[in-house]
Amino acid sequence: MSELNGAAMSAIYSRGMIANLNIGQWNGSRIDRDLTNEVHANHGMKESAGKYVKQLLPVEFFAPIQKVVSAARAEHIALTLPWLNNGGRILSVKAHDTYTARIAALETEFKSAVQDRANVLPSAIDQARVILNGSFDATVYPTQDGFKRRYSWNVGLFPIPRGADFRVELGDAQCDAIRADIERSSQASLNAAIADVYVRVGKVVSAMVERLQGYKPGSEKERASGAFHASLVENIRDLAGLIPALNIADDSRLTSLSDRLLRELCEHDAKALKDSDNLRIGTAAKAQAILSDISSFM
Repeated sequence: MSELNGAAMSAIYSRGMIANLNIGQWNGSRIDRDLTNEVHANHGMKESAGKYVKQLLPVEFFAPIQKVVSAARAEHIALTLPWLNNGGRILSVKAHDTYTARIAALETEFKSAVQDRANVLPSAIDQARVILNGSFDATVYPTQDGFKRRYSWNVGLFPIPRGADFRVELGDAQCDAIRADIERSSQASLNAAIADVYVRVGKVVSAMVERLQGYKPGSEKERASGAFHASLVENIRDLAGLIPALNIADDSRLTSLSDRLLRELCEHDAKALKDSDNLRIGTAAKAQAILSDISSFM
């Protein structure tokens, strides 16, 4: 994939930002030193052999919160592009309103789930008393308010770093070198972000090729094998609809790719593809052609 030129890079700085989603949560576990010492003593183990981590509350107690957290992280990843390894991701201006609305809705669900769990915390602690039996220690559990304070939700939006913004009191040569390094790092990250769109396309289109080619219709003697579902087409349609918001470089090739996915791979639903050998074979061939065309961009 060709690198972005200077003009394209300059345009991207005004088309996107870095979005960071930080969700703090309590894992409900704690190292039990008394139990650890007891195990070590009973088995003649050295202290460095390990530690006993005790689950203070049943795992299912946290499930409603974890469900929302997983959904939020999936949404964050779906609507953004990779940046650096610190959690920040590129959010385009086009996707900003959608991102903000969806993440805000999930934050409301998150707070509601945390409050619900805080409400039933006393009964969950009573359950833990039975499960943990002699190792139960009431002093290590938070109050209901303390439980809620262990959860946090924060969304940070920041400009994409650029070398020209670096200003510190160092020698000119040192500053120039640091600015150049920032610029190189930003360009590499942005190139990788754009490639990520093609990788996403590759994944869903590869899945379509595999499933369509692997499907065998049923007969009077045999059931159909290699079944696929409506999501096979819906996943491609959803991604095609998302590409304009992810197209931070305003790349005409991505625009054309989005149109092509809808036109060539989403014309027929899963039922039609199962019912017609010709449609299934033809669509698989079109999907394979798309994979070949984008292979150099991934």
